[in-house]
Order: sequence, then structure tokens, then C-alpha cells
Amino acid sequence: MPQYKTGVQNTNMAPELTQHYRTIDDIHRRLVGREAVITSTRDGTHRSDSLHYEGKAIDLRTYDMPPGRDAEIVRELKSALGNDFDIVLEYDHIHLEYDP
Repeated sequence: MPQYKTGVQNTNMAPELTQHYRTIDDIHRRLVGREAVITSTRDGTHRSDSLHYEGKAIDLRTYDMPPGRDAEIVRELKSALGNDFDIVLEYDHIHLEYDP
């Protein structure tokens, strides 16, 4: 299962998202060699219409990945999770949201 950054809330998350945590972590472990780290859930500062506030979005750490590996993870996640998820490579994290 993914690890949570210290201080990140891990309650009241949408089950449509959390049921995929094992898949997210498995892809991350295979491509990076360590567990995924969730750096934001319902906490933090996001756009007012962000699905983070509904417990339907997470951010994943990327700063310690080898160059280009973050884009590879995004491709694998999109393939594994399907069209109900939006997965975006931001400049300092991977944003993943359940948005059917």
C-alpha cells in the first residue's frame, strides 16, 4: 500500500479511489523500486473546485524519481485505472483523481 507523507490526512477518502491504492503502489514499486508516497489528499491548498476536497484526488511524490520515470508511471496508471481517472503529471507531483 502507498505510504502517506507525515501530516497527510488518510480518512474520508472515496472508496472508488482507495480500492486502487494497491495497483498504484504496485506500479510505483515496479518502476521506481519503492512504495508510492501520497503527499496530499483532502488537505493542502488546491483550486476551489478541486476533487481533493471531496476525497477523490491524491498527489504522488515525484522529486526523488529517476528522470522520465514519472511520465512512465503516468502512462502505466492511465492504462491500469482506465477512463474514470484523470492522471496528470504536474511539475512537482503526479495528480490522480477519480472523475468518471
